[in-house]
Order: sequence, then C-alpha cells, then structure tokens
Amino acid sequence: MSGTYRGETRTGMAVRSFSSVSLDPPLICFCPAHTSSTRPKIRAAGVDRFAEVGWTPGAFGAPGG
Repeated sequence: MSGTYRGETRTGMAVRSFSSVSLDPPLICFCPAHTSSTRPKIRAAGVDRFAEVGWTPGAFGAPGG
C-alpha cells in the first residue's frame, strides 16, 4: 500500500507485484493494472526518462538490436 497527496487531493494504491531493482541508485518496479484508477495519475506525474535513449525494436517489438 502506498499513498501520497498534493494539496487536498489524496491518492493511494495497493499493488500485488512490487520488487527492488537496485539499491544504488534506489529503484523499484511495480505493475499497476491497466484498469487501475490510479494509473493515469502516475502516467501524468511521470517523466519519460528514456525519451532520449536510442533503441530499435527487436523481432517481436521489444527493445533489441
């Protein structure tokens, strides 16, 4: 369970899948459902940190060579 607020707006989320990716830098991974009412708020608040990273799609569309 996680929660936050901005001004008077409170947002919370319970996730079933949560994993530590790295301690240095501290990174986590969680997987919200596409049907989550919190998911659009997460997307709206996020920054695309990979926007300037060059990649090409592999055979099945995933990043690859």
